[in-house]
Amino acid sequence: MHIDLQPYPTGQPNREQAERVVVVIDVLRATSTIVTALANGAAEVIPMSDASEASLLARRLGEDQCLTGGERGGLPIPGLNLGNSPLEYGAAVVKGKKVALCTTNGTQAIRWAQPAKKVLIASFLNLPAVVAQLQKENSDVLLLCSGRKGALALEDMYCAGMIAHSLSTALFGPGLALSDATRLSLIAFTSVNAQDGLQTALLKTDHGQYLCELGFQADVEYCSRVGIIDHVPVYTGGRIILPEAM
Repeated sequence: MHIDLQPYPTGQPNREQAERVVVVIDVLRATSTIVTALANGAAEVIPMSDASEASLLARRLGEDQCLTGGERGGLPIPGLNLGNSPLEYGAAVVKGKKVALCTTNGTQAIRWAQPAKKVLIASFLNLPAVVAQLQKENSDVLLLCSGRKGALALEDMYCAGMIAHSLSTALFGPGLALSDATRLSLIAFTSVNAQDGLQTALLKTDHGQYLCELGFQADVEYCSRVGIIDHVPVYTGGRIILPEAM
């Protein structure tokens, strides 16, 4: 198994991607929100390019069947049902509903990853389940961090590093190869474990501090919880679903 890492989407996916499992990570907050929504009974999440596309889909599917959600600049988009806070996506709100979601970075990264052999949605919330699934896949892996505004986001690197660390521990041997970028994420994750602890580390990131300034500290704290959800959403056919729904 070869584990590579990309700190944010750039350019066009290459041919190798069709042979790899891509794991999309946007800890603060898109993939955490998606994982939470599906765990709470949402039928599917549909990543959209912008709010107008999301609203159009909701009207076409029926607004009683499809919710809209998303953010720009971290704030809810006027006219959509929900923002990008995972705490908004409780069972009472999303159970049985489709969710058309557009975010600044995360949903764009998911759409970018589409040509892959398989696309998995990861966060700290479902990280152990993602690691277990990757062990079953036994395929080359690309850890795709969503980043922030076309640059590295440290919280995504921490998550990628934890995935790489867990896989390295489970699969240690000559058949496992890590790219330099993956090794860098391992160093970042190891430094978190040795110093601050995960929640404090996320609160110290640029985006973590920004979300706190907007009043979303509870989101950052929630997104730092590891392994509280035992589902691995899959992006297929333009929608994100749980495997049992395929």
